[in-house]
Amino acid sequence: MRSKTLAIPMFIGALFSAGLYADENKSAYVYLTCVISNTLDEKSGTTSPTTGAHGLIVKAGKDGDIRIESDKFGEVYVGTVNETTYYGTVNFSLQGEGLGVRDWVEISRITGEYKNGFGINGVPGLVHFGHCSRAAKLF
Repeated sequence: MRSKTLAIPMFIGALFSAGLYADENKSAYVYLTCVISNTLDEKSGTTSPTTGAHGLIVKAGKDGDIRIESDKFGEVYVGTVNETTYYGTVNFSLQGEGLGVRDWVEISRITGEYKNGFGINGVPGLVHFGHCSRAAKLF
């Protein structure tokens, strides 16, 4: 009789967990810390050392689509994931300036190589290069 009593709560717990994940469309979250080491000015072709770091959260969907949330300026990149690469873009306008910005990020899932670039009104701008490593939530 005791084994039946234990089986019922475990079965209900399994159903609840499965339903929770299905209802929320829970996907794998990957937390990254990305450190920038240099920047390319696409207009002039010059590269210079750069320092900086920020966090990213990669949220993978079901069909190879992803959202990459950045703590830098609150951007949410929308893009794709495959076996080797995360890639996402975001487009926005600077209020009152009449400037259209296209920002993109590409991260190697194998080496952690990081590229983040942007352009304004279709004109190439800067590309930051660096490295991302897996991070964990601290709090």
